[in-house]
Amino acid sequence: MKDIFAIIVTYNPQLENLLSLVKQLNSQKCNAIIIDNSKESSLIELSLNESVDCKIISLGENKGIAAAQNIGIQHALSHKAKKIIFFDQDSSISEEFINKLSSYIDDKCVNIVGPTFIDRDKGHYYPICHVTKKGLRKKIIISKDMQAFTTSITISSGTMVTSELLEKVGGMSEDLFIDYVDTEWCLRCFQFGELVHVLPEVTMVHAIGDNSIKILGVNVPVHSPLRRYYRVRNSFLLLRYDNVPKLLCFREIIFSFIHTAIIICTQKRKYSYLKYYFKGLFDGVMNKKGAIDESR
Repeated sequence: MKDIFAIIVTYNPQLENLLSLVKQLNSQKCNAIIIDNSKESSLIELSLNESVDCKIISLGENKGIAAAQNIGIQHALSHKAKKIIFFDQDSSISEEFINKLSSYIDDKCVNIVGPTFIDRDKGHYYPICHVTKKGLRKKIIISKDMQAFTTSITISSGTMVTSELLEKVGGMSEDLFIDYVDTEWCLRCFQFGELVHVLPEVTMVHAIGDNSIKILGVNVPVHSPLRRYYRVRNSFLLLRYDNVPKLLCFREIIFSFIHTAIIICTQKRKYSYLKYYFKGLFDGVMNKKGAIDESR
């Protein structure tokens, strides 16, 4: 699998978790590339560890997940990668994870394949949402005995794509910085007629948000005030993308307001959440892109 590259984007990572992931990738003959967004890289210890093999690119500042992924993509493509898989810094994979995804791509002649996700804290499967070209959402409930299926969007972590597809549709949108980056890219692929193939037999433990609260039987992810800023702002920025259905954008704008209201009512740091909500609202309307401007 010398032609398969894993891109891991990090930001002040816990070295123990990261070391474990790199070892898992090494054992499955997958080339590991770490793109570190930390201001002061803490990965020197990892680079000196002779038990792991990985390429570390330290950016010296937080350029966002999209820019970091694009840097990793260019590095991988320049080293003749045929397939690229994306991971977060706290990802953990099982044996044969890489092989199962890669074999499916080869056997079925597809360009995107990903796993299903199990909640790290609660142990249940995350549902996967399919978005139609008109912007209607269909929730797909996962069970372990399901057959492979297709969807229009998935999260980037654990998703494997071919180099041909990346060269055709382009990389990640750096204007979004962090939130909705994978959603926009998947919908761009969808515009090109490419669907994500999901393999229920291949699972990965994942956590959305720092925590979650249950309201009327619905789990609402709780992000930091700064992450809420990007969720709010980027829901408006998506309106400028031709590949993103307007109905989906309006839904995300409405739900960003509802989620923020719930978080303000239930969490501490109420002023901070309120401040970043209105800042995100203003910057979204004014089409502010990239990293947040904290000077205003």
